[in-house]
Amino acid sequence: MALRGPDAQGVWIDRHVALGHRRLSVIDLQGGAQPMQATSQGKALACLAYSGEVYNFVGLREDLTRRGHHFETRSDTEVVLRSYLKWGEDFVDQLVGIYAFAIWDTRKQELLLVRDRMGVKPLFYQPFGHGVLFGSEPKAILAHPEVSARVGIDGLRFRLYRPDRLRD
Repeated sequence: MALRGPDAQGVWIDRHVALGHRRLSVIDLQGGAQPMQATSQGKALACLAYSGEVYNFVGLREDLTRRGHHFETRSDTEVVLRSYLKWGEDFVDQLVGIYAFAIWDTRKQELLLVRDRMGVKPLFYQPFGHGVLFGSEPKAILAHPEVSARVGIDGLRFRLYRPDRLRD
């Protein structure tokens, strides 16, 4: 995955989750390290692995600052994370840009996977056991030793006919 982000790398591991990230530095070259955590009193509230760019992050940051949020970086990554903490899952309705990200909420023990409306930034996922494997390329999923690169007849049928996708 080094070609997806040649500038930096990071891993964050908690009880039920592991997030890894490769970074192509665009905004806040020094402060945008990932996976990025939001903490309170030394405990992680949520952790974000993010790819993309939120074009309206300056306005969102100003709004959050007025509401009492303090920022440690100038990155759009931190704005995405703090927006989630303020508004929950509905914050995605305010994002303008191209992005794919995963947020692990330690308080709820829940994973939120989001991709921009036009699907510019890739996000691949595979249900696995009691969880999910995901990444910006299929090879991130295929790297797991228990994942097969073969599609069975049920998988083919599932991918060809998905009426739930028609509403998007």
